[in-house]
Amino acid sequence: MPAGGSQETFSDTILPISSPLGGSSMSYSVLVLDDDLFMRKLIQLFLQRDGHRVFHAANTEEAFRLLGEQRIDIITCDLMMPGIDGLDFLLDIKKSPHHNMIPVIVITASGLVDAIAQAKALGAKHVIEKPFSDEDIRNAIALISGEAPD
Repeated sequence: MPAGGSQETFSDTILPISSPLGGSSMSYSVLVLDDDLFMRKLIQLFLQRDGHRVFHAANTEEAFRLLGEQRIDIITCDLMMPGIDGLDFLLDIKKSPHHNMIPVIVITASGLVDAIAQAKALGAKHVIEKPFSDEDIRNAIALISGEAPD
C-alpha cells in the first residue's frame, strides 16, 4: 500500500527531492486529512518539496489508523468532510492521551468564521484559509514548530 494509506488511481509516487527548497530546517512526518484527493495531493506536493514525510487520509477512520501505525509530528485537517468532520476529529484528538499533543493545522474554505473559531477552541494551532500557497503551509509549520523568525 502506498505511503499514505489509501489505494487510489491518482499517482501516489513520492517525489524525489534531494533537499528542502527554502523550507524549514526540520523535517516532519505530516498526516494530511482531507476528503478531496486533489487537495491531499497538492498539500503533499508542498510538504514533500520542503523535505517532509507525508501520509494522507481521506477520512477520520484512515487518519486514526495511520496515527496508530506511524509517528506523526503534525496533522493538517480539512473542516468540511462527509461523515465525521474536521471539528469532530479535533475533539477526538483532544480527548486522546496518545495524540492530543500533536499540533493540528486546519485548512478550510474561507469565510467559515464560526467553524474556524470552534476549531481554535478545540485546539487547532493554526488555520489556513483556501485558497492557499506553499508559503502559507511553510509559515504555519514554522510557527507551530517554533522556527518562525522573530
